[in-house]
Amino acid sequence: MAIDGADKSTIKRNHQKAIQGVIAAFALGSQHISGFTKIAEGVYFIDGTGKPNYSLSFGGSGKATISTTLKAETVDYAKQFSTHLANHKELTDPSRLLARSLDEESDVLLSYLSVWSALEIFINKAFRFYESEALGNPANLGIPEPIVRRIRDVMSDKYRISDRFSLVSSSLDPAGADIDLAEFSTLKKIRDRLMHGAEVPLDTLPTARTEKLLRKYLNLHVRRIANPKNQ
Repeated sequence: MAIDGADKSTIKRNHQKAIQGVIAAFALGSQHISGFTKIAEGVYFIDGTGKPNYSLSFGGSGKATISTTLKAETVDYAKQFSTHLANHKELTDPSRLLARSLDEESDVLLSYLSVWSALEIFINKAFRFYESEALGNPANLGIPEPIVRRIRDVMSDKYRISDRFSLVSSSLDPAGADIDLAEFSTLKKIRDRLMHGAEVPLDTLPTARTEKLLRKYLNLHVRRIANPKNQ
């Protein structure tokens, strides 16, 4: 008998891909499997004679939360803006994906992909609004209207997501736009590495940082469309 005789967390981690492969094989091999639930897991060893040796561990983990009274301003915000978040075309999908990313039962990777998709969808949709705002009145720009239309036609499929974010962020927060663009560019590099097949450890995924950026600009945008006269 030994206490902490083996680093089983490392063993489990090293075999996780194999386990996921088995699960995927079952899912692909049958049309009738609708989901999986982990009932239990364990680690055992085989000695030189082929005899199994079972390893038992005792452990625990927890997550600390602080319960506080719901603030009046939070309730007021929900009353004022929930309809916009639920129904406005720029906000419905990002809002749904943000909610999904916050589900504590969600897989770590799923939470990250949900919040990044929410940010990217929001930027692409909101860009149209702020592009029209920026180029909508050629007289204010001192540019002939046919030239402005030509610029919009030519550039319609040329903007990169970083270009779109730059316009949206500078429209909503001119003072913080440069800092946020740098952060967005960093986050996108991580996203690109993941999507291009690089090994990105799940515990390093910048879910919270992406969520922070999404929350900021969703909030600023919903206030802009809800109170256009104040802008």
